[in-house]
Amino acid sequence: MRYSIIIILVLLLSVFGCSSSDDKDNSTPGSQIQNILNEAVTETHPGYSLYVDSPEYGTWKLAAGKADIETQEDMEPSSTLRLGSTTKTFTATLCLLLHEDGLLDFDRKLSEFLPEITVPHDSLITIENLLNMTSGILDYANDGDQIMNEILEDPTRIYTPQELVEYAIEITDPAEIHPGASWHYSNTNYVLLGLIIEEVSGSTYADLLRTSIIDHIGLDHTTVDEEPENFTHGYLDLDDDGLLDDVTSWNPTPFWSAGCLIGTAEDLGKFASALFKEEIITSGSLDLMQSWFPLGEGIPFEYGYGCGFHTDMNLIGHNGGTPGYAAEMWFHTDTGTIITVISNSNRTDGDHTFNIVHAVGQELNFGDGANARSLSGWITF
Repeated sequence: MRYSIIIILVLLLSVFGCSSSDDKDNSTPGSQIQNILNEAVTETHPGYSLYVDSPEYGTWKLAAGKADIETQEDMEPSSTLRLGSTTKTFTATLCLLLHEDGLLDFDRKLSEFLPEITVPHDSLITIENLLNMTSGILDYANDGDQIMNEILEDPTRIYTPQELVEYAIEITDPAEIHPGASWHYSNTNYVLLGLIIEEVSGSTYADLLRTSIIDHIGLDHTTVDEEPENFTHGYLDLDDDGLLDDVTSWNPTPFWSAGCLIGTAEDLGKFASALFKEEIITSGSLDLMQSWFPLGEGIPFEYGYGCGFHTDMNLIGHNGGTPGYAAEMWFHTDTGTIITVISNSNRTDGDHTFNIVHAVGQELNFGDGANARSLSGWITF
């Protein structure tokens, strides 16, 4: 049971805030949002950092709880945490930029790339299938136990992207691969995209990410997590004993282009804002990112996955989780509001970070359509 909980996990106050609004009155939206964060802090959810950019109400950078439960260091808006599968939106954006440059046709087949890796039916799987999770390739992280057991045994082990793909190939039944037929969340798709990005661009994934996105739009606190460094502590209860274990030093290589970024809630919000303002990609590329594929039979397109984007009613974005961390990045289509939340715990007793997004949406009068996570049933790395 312990392992199954962790497999699902690895999928995906003190006030240290500033605001463009006057928050001294407890009735103001900023004060109410701070209260939402304060109330979310528990023994199993030590800390949160949140960024809200609302055209109508203003901008807030807020935090609650602890960044380090041993030293009692406070979480701050400037705290850097692992961003999990929100990395996938960055990876998809790189693919769109290569597409705009004429270097990556989304109709091209996987078999045209990566000759050192043989994926079943790779002559049928397109780049688009990888982007929208319809390749049929299983998830090395959540569809099998081997890599998770290895990580538990040695959290410092280093993995290559090729190894991650091989794990997926071992557990994937070729007879079950029907590209474009159905949606299945698989980190393997985005690891393959990372390798293809390097093949097509002639650059490393990390370098291209820095030059094309991070430096381009000034994400000063966002880095590629290639080796564990000094960032906010992350926690899991590995022993089911009710006590949190520090997993900050776990090696990040099992995540790579599916979930390797570290950053702040503000940087994550700036990235989402730049996308929707077409400061990184064109309007045509943004439309491609929102070409929704339904998450299952009978589920409408209002709950779909595009190219590195998920739609949840009137919210568009992505969530994420790596051991000890959880993240949310959402754009509200009706109001143009950006909400990002990052946490140094990703326990599965409720969508604790998305619940904050929903509560903030209610405070900002989003209406009833702001929370449909129960229908999507998706898992992130």
